[in-house]
Amino acid sequence: MFEYASVSASAYDTTSLVAKINEQASSGWEVVAIVATGGDVTAFLKRESADDGSTNGDMAAAADIAAVSEPSGWGAEPEAIPEDIAPESIASSDTAFIEATTVEAMAVEPEPVPAASAAPTSSVPAGWHPDPSKRYEMRYWDGEKWTEYVSSQGQTYTDPPVA
Repeated sequence: MFEYASVSASAYDTTSLVAKINEQASSGWEVVAIVATGGDVTAFLKRESADDGSTNGDMAAAADIAAVSEPSGWGAEPEAIPEDIAPESIASSDTAFIEATTVEAMAVEPEPVPAASAAPTSSVPAGWHPDPSKRYEMRYWDGEKWTEYVSSQGQTYTDPPVA
């Protein structure tokens, strides 16, 4: 189960939002989305909840929370595709085709990465940092590499990082 939070800053001062996000990242929070909210930019965050049933001491809020049930079948194990089905019959329906494609993709094992070519781990925490290419104001660092997620003036975009 996840818990969610948000942090906001002025759209004219995105560096303060970066500081807030990085501060939250040190407590285990991950960025879900960053959106413009009026004259501000808001980052929505999530993290694994402690699952201790607490609501940060607010018992009144706990009484207002309604029980939510999952749709039937969500907790069930997916059915396996029998191996004796001919490929022609699988491709006859969209659902079966998607399931067959997934099974085929799962059968391919990725090549192991040699230890010598493995990237060194970074001490810089994951978060929004000034874009090193200077094409945007901010770019998201996932803790190992720059991602395609960028932001300028409160708007988020995708742009492949420059090597």
